[in-house]
Amino acid sequence: MAQSNAQAVSITSAFSPVRVESVETSAHSEFDPRNFEQLPAREVPVTALSGGVFLRQGGTDAAHVRLLVDAAESAELPPILVQLDGCRVIDGLHRLEAARLMGDDSIRARFLDCSNSEALVIAMRANGAHGLPLSKTDRVAGAQRVLGSHPDWSDRAIAGVTGLSAKTIASLRERSAIATPLGGKRVGQDGRRRPVDAGEGRRRAAEYIAAHPNAPLRQVARATDVSLGTVHDVSARLRRG
Repeated sequence: MAQSNAQAVSITSAFSPVRVESVETSAHSEFDPRNFEQLPAREVPVTALSGGVFLRQGGTDAAHVRLLVDAAESAELPPILVQLDGCRVIDGLHRLEAARLMGDDSIRARFLDCSNSEALVIAMRANGAHGLPLSKTDRVAGAQRVLGSHPDWSDRAIAGVTGLSAKTIASLRERSAIATPLGGKRVGQDGRRRPVDAGEGRRRAAEYIAAHPNAPLRQVARATDVSLGTVHDVSARLRRG
């Protein structure tokens, strides 16, 4: 599919702003599906598209496809997301199957110029925002794939993408024996690299609490990229002197 068929978002690096030609965006994360809603949707031949990111081990759900077919009789379904390279579907396989079932020759799509690993993250984020939720088994399988492609991301960052807890991601990381990134640092949800050492996280939390004594503990956890339990413990220790 030539780029002239659709305007495409160019994904750069993890958690950096999205570069979009002719489309304004103020998103904080390039992987947020809301970033792509301003992109023009174009009619694309159904036969030109192929399955790209398969998140469901059991394939598409026939009952959900039928629900989409029924819904399409009274309302237009949202455009699907397609990876520019190879016209692979990132998000919208059920909508594509519904279009085929209805005998449509084309479907509305938005194109993204991204790598396969980036497409995986976008697909996981998009599923969490709408559509038929993934099963726990599928989310765990997706998390393992994200861990493999982004081993330098923090447990909380991957948890935010996959809909699992940071504790679950840490367990998956330990079982997969993924090596600590070069330099001993991981990328947090805010895009900053921090040491993996747990003691460093506790120090960050203590410093943040000292500088923002009235901040809610959940805010401290988000700002310092540590667990809420760790923040509770650090706060209690600080109160005890």
